[in-house]
Amino acid sequence: MFAVGIASPIAAQVNDTTPVRNVGWVAVGTTAAIIAFTALFDPALARAAAHDQSDALIRFSDNVDRAGEVSVIAPVVLGTAAVGLLTHRPEVLRLSVRTATAIGVVSVVVQGIKLTVGRSRPFQDPDFDGTDLHPFSGGSTSFPSGHTAAAFALATTLGDAIGSTVVQGGLYVVAAGTGWARIAQQKHWASDVVAGAAIGILAGKLAAGKVSVFGLTAPRVLVAPDAVVTGFTLPLPRVR
Repeated sequence: MFAVGIASPIAAQVNDTTPVRNVGWVAVGTTAAIIAFTALFDPALARAAAHDQSDALIRFSDNVDRAGEVSVIAPVVLGTAAVGLLTHRPEVLRLSVRTATAIGVVSVVVQGIKLTVGRSRPFQDPDFDGTDLHPFSGGSTSFPSGHTAAAFALATTLGDAIGSTVVQGGLYVVAAGTGWARIAQQKHWASDVVAGAAIGILAGKLAAGKVSVFGLTAPRVLVAPDAVVTGFTLPLPRVR
């Protein structure tokens, strides 16, 4: 029903001519600084979460964090694809492809960083200092939060496609709830969640063609009655 309901608003966004903004070192540095600042509060927030592990809170957080799971994301992607095909609305089918692309980008980036950083989760860190790092160990995968990244990627692609400020706000509230739940469950530090949110939003904007990253754009999808064509742009040095 959700996929059917968003078909009309998406159609109004087809001719969006907003200029593509490039994400460079300034944006990356600013985001890194925000994550580092948040990390200062990691120990205190982790200890607070550890002291409040009531059954009611655990059940509530288990339900809230589902926005970042395959059980929610897959039906949205497949549902929008089905609606696009059945109603012959290529813009809805493109949304499905963009959402899948954003989730794919999130998966690759998040898993790569997790493996490289090797940060222990709060429940694995007895002193709650957040500094236990085991690079390339495979067993410590706290940073960044994959659930949060996926939830924010989904919120960004759907929210931008629909174009309603109210809907966008609601989707981001749900995504933020996912991040809160991961902290409450002692699965992630607050800085993991902030990093995941940043990755998810960037992946959503990139997949929608609203931003480029160091000049690299996401694959563009052209949907025709008898074919689906993709292509992307690479930054190349100017030949003089």
